[in-house]
Amino acid sequence: MNNSLSSTTTHDLLLCPITCDYFREPVVADDGQTYERESIIQWIKQNGTSPITRQQIRIDTLRPNHLVKKLIEQQLHQPEQEVVDTTNDECWFEGQMLNSKRHGHGHCTWTNNEIYEGEWRSNQRHGEGQFIWPSGQRYKGEWKFDHMNGNGLMIYTNGDRYEGEFKLSKKHGQGTYQYLDGTKYIGQYEEDLKCGQGYRTYTDGAEYKGEFRHDMMNGYGTYTHADGTKDSGKYQNDQLIRRNWCNIS
Repeated sequence: MNNSLSSTTTHDLLLCPITCDYFREPVVADDGQTYERESIIQWIKQNGTSPITRQQIRIDTLRPNHLVKKLIEQQLHQPEQEVVDTTNDECWFEGQMLNSKRHGHGHCTWTNNEIYEGEWRSNQRHGEGQFIWPSGQRYKGEWKFDHMNGNGLMIYTNGDRYEGEFKLSKKHGQGTYQYLDGTKYIGQYEEDLKCGQGYRTYTDGAEYKGEFRHDMMNGYGTYTHADGTKDSGKYQNDQLIRRNWCNIS
């Protein structure tokens, strides 16, 4: 009987069941399962039960898993091989692989002419990388679990540019959007739409500083016209609906 772990089984042991990412600080919980320490602590605080068995588990009984720690150190230091993977009919991959999965740096071209070059982890785009659409639109920046996640630069086919934060492949957080015509927005985004505090400048010299929602001026802000006069008050769908005070120059 062969007691050695297969490469697939070993690989699965190295991934936290909550984050699906490699362990850095593996710990064993009361349910006998191994988790990433910070992830399971947050889980217990929110749920109080095991994410796998649903039994009660406690933070103060977590203990280090030295075996998994040793396994991951050995596994991640194995030399990665440079290969050409043609087993997938949907794409052509050239790069590093680990346990028959794209892992490390690699270049992938899909049959629809989409292209990605950058870092991979367990068959997912993860780390720094660049993605190019057939239309010519391109993104260069951070990826996490196959999504644009973190800081990056998006260049659109019409010449517009966005540089800032992304979450789940959408503009989310702080960013700067530069329109081809010279208009510029600096501020917050939520799920691809301007939302929160922002500052927008126009090609005629006008500018708006204040609240945005649903991609428009919504909330309190000040619009300064090109001649210097100001409209301060509450805006709704890009229209001033309640003025705070008279225009001043």
